[in-house]
Amino acid sequence: MILSDRYIRARQRTAEMLTPFAESLVQPASYELTLGDEFVRNRHPTGTVRTTIGHEGDSLWMEPGDFFLATTIETVTLPGDLTAQVRGKSSWMRNGLQVCSDAGYVDPGFRGQITLELKNLGDRPLELRYGVRIAQLVFVQMTSSAEFPYGHEKVGSHYQGQQGTTASWMKNS
Repeated sequence: MILSDRYIRARQRTAEMLTPFAESLVQPASYELTLGDEFVRNRHPTGTVRTTIGHEGDSLWMEPGDFFLATTIETVTLPGDLTAQVRGKSSWMRNGLQVCSDAGYVDPGFRGQITLELKNLGDRPLELRYGVRIAQLVFVQMTSSAEFPYGHEKVGSHYQGQQGTTASWMKNS
């Protein structure tokens, strides 16, 4: 069952799933996530380039074909009986920005900021600004609480408690 706006608000009051939380970001069946200030760009062969933008109108431009990792402003804390999916926003996709096409699943028990995978599939540069509504978080009620939620030692959780943009734990050879 996907949570409605009413249920998102009710669960936020009891579980504090999103920090910070803004009523204006609640949608009929999702919560809009906002873009943080930290980006990672993998520029082979020069390696990884980490970039930070300011909060006062600075921006970062994505050229066609660019792939960035970015972070949300929000920290997400899911109780053991909820999972969530990160989805791109239609308005961004209509301009060529793909957000989290495959890696947008958030397990029950996860705690941390969300690292977003951004790809400019369009034919023109895109301007990314701090605080812009970049993605949606869709909450799903599970049939029961997870026996071993994300973060449990039996699960092998690599990103529990992540803050800022977090690169993959896998070493690419």
